[in-house]
Amino acid sequence: MEIPKEVQDRIDLLMKSYNVVIKDIKDLNKLNEPTLYDMLMQFVFPNFDAFEDYPPEAVIVALVELTCLINDSSEAEMNTLKDKAFIRLNVQSSKVYIENIVDHMMYILTEEDTEDSETEEYNRSEFVLEEARTLINAYNKRIVNIPKKHPFKPLRELFNKSDINIELMNTVNEIAFELVDTKHKDSLKYIYSLLRICPYAFTSMSIFLSEQLEEKDIISLLELMADGYRVTHPLTEDTDIYEFEDYKEYLMTLDSLGYLYKMMMKTDKAITNYELLLNYDQKEEFFTLENLILPYMNNGDIEKVDQIFDLLDDTSVHKTYFMLISALEAKQPFHTEYVKAFDASPNLMKMICEEDNKIYLDLNQKERMFAQDFYPLFEMSKATKTLIDLYNED
Repeated sequence: MEIPKEVQDRIDLLMKSYNVVIKDIKDLNKLNEPTLYDMLMQFVFPNFDAFEDYPPEAVIVALVELTCLINDSSEAEMNTLKDKAFIRLNVQSSKVYIENIVDHMMYILTEEDTEDSETEEYNRSEFVLEEARTLINAYNKRIVNIPKKHPFKPLRELFNKSDINIELMNTVNEIAFELVDTKHKDSLKYIYSLLRICPYAFTSMSIFLSEQLEEKDIISLLELMADGYRVTHPLTEDTDIYEFEDYKEYLMTLDSLGYLYKMMMKTDKAITNYELLLNYDQKEEFFTLENLILPYMNNGDIEKVDQIFDLLDDTSVHKTYFMLISALEAKQPFHTEYVKAFDASPNLMKMICEEDNKIYLDLNQKERMFAQDFYPLFEMSKATKTLIDLYNED
């Protein structure tokens, strides 16, 4: 039987993404029980229909994580391989979206193989749908379709006139994730309808981050999530955010907003979110100081930039490479700055001086942050040629 063209095209895209990562990320070959190829052939293709709505490159990144989990790779090894695949395939989806694909894969792997499984699953789906309908009806609301344009604007309007009910929020969150597990075709519509009765249920809102949204809608959703967290948690400047079990959701939301606004050159909004994050991120999990450098520079706030450099360690990537580019641009002797920068990140120096963007895959998180924000400084600077000459001499 001839394979339909759209199916064959998707198979080809999956294989293309697989070939890219297996060729460029050598450490993937260490995964051998099973291999990434085994998982593609014996798991993804036999369950082809289950993944047809996901972008092929996102499926491969999720498969890298799943293969690492089955191989009992360390978390550090898994995150490194997953990040490299994410970058190498230029995945446009969010990392939350990737985690949802992994959850879907795990669900398929662990699904009970019984004769009655389909009937049981149907009954379970209907039970959860009825549970959602009952709650929505109790608040005199109805099941609605998700608006195609500005989907989160109606939720914002409802949020602005809502009374906070923590018990309701917890119930909505529980039902929302049960709906996700059913994989019912209308589950998102039901979750959206649940949010209409509880538009501050920030955890349930995060489900929509796994969907393909326009950038402006992602920002609207993240802003609503952040506000939902704030109105349901007693936050002050002195709050120890780590007292809350769900603290990371809020910090990740602020970090995402800061990043998106930074990329959009909406500097004031980027600074607002990063400064909020800086206040609570006492464990420095998000490298917020480094993330604030570019927005402060774009705002011309050199005093704030200098304050950040005073706080950073003398061996930090951002500090050493800024000292280097400053010396180069001022046409001052720079050998000492070169050595410090090289010691802080040999890979970043290699990327700059060998003009090889593939090295980006080998950079750690802080190095990538610097490259994303400031690599163009070296690309555009005429003084970089002098740096390359010194690098080649060494």
